[in-house]
Amino acid sequence: MWLTAMKTLPLASQEASGAIEAYHVKLKVKLFDDSHLGALQRVDWLVHKLTTELHSSYWLDRYADESDSFQTVKEEYINSTSWHRALQIPDTDVTLDNLFAKIISQNDRTRVHLVWNPGSEFAFCDCDWSLRGNLCKHVIKVNMICEGHSAYQSSTSFQSYQDILTSMFKKPHDDSLELDLSVAWLHQIHDQIQKLVELNRSTDIGMVVNKLPLKWGPKKNRTLLCRQPAVRPCVGSGSASKNVIVRKKGRKRRRLSSIR
Repeated sequence: MWLTAMKTLPLASQEASGAIEAYHVKLKVKLFDDSHLGALQRVDWLVHKLTTELHSSYWLDRYADESDSFQTVKEEYINSTSWHRALQIPDTDVTLDNLFAKIISQNDRTRVHLVWNPGSEFAFCDCDWSLRGNLCKHVIKVNMICEGHSAYQSSTSFQSYQDILTSMFKKPHDDSLELDLSVAWLHQIHDQIQKLVELNRSTDIGMVVNKLPLKWGPKKNRTLLCRQPAVRPCVGSGSASKNVIVRKKGRKRRRLSSIR
């Protein structure tokens, strides 16, 4: 049943798994780094902390990484994600074998880490971070190198992606609804692939970010967009408008006479 589920269900890639893990680590740091932990037992305080501190700091980290600004924030964000730390490991420090791969530690050059099942989603390392059940930088680096070797099979998520594409092409030609749905899915997947290819080949991440649908704008513009214009009532000309003005003046005189 496990193998059948792996073949039929689409699986998340290492990029998505690394992003989810980095978000979860930041969540735990923000929640437990508080002097008033007892207040988090209340649901309203927990929601307030998530919406005001966690999400805002997470998007600040993403913006600092994409726009190459806020260098201190960017360095903290890079150091907190396994995917970015794996990019800092040189290829010369990785040695591939049939059953495992060896990676020289970046902190201690005399220590060597072993990664079993290289090139697979089930790869695991003997480092402390991987033994805790996390996705370490050594596993990501090894799988990056294995992608360029023909001796290693493609990932399970890529095989599932190929199965989805082939199943779309096998739809009956006389079913217009299924064909329209398949064409819509293919166009969406094609656009996502083009964005990923452009992101990998681009040397300036800022130009790619500016082309995305979600754009960063100054606070003043965001406030003006959310603020609704004030609607002023139009006073028509004629006897009806004059009667309204006379009534208001009469009410004002009565209030002044009662005060005196």
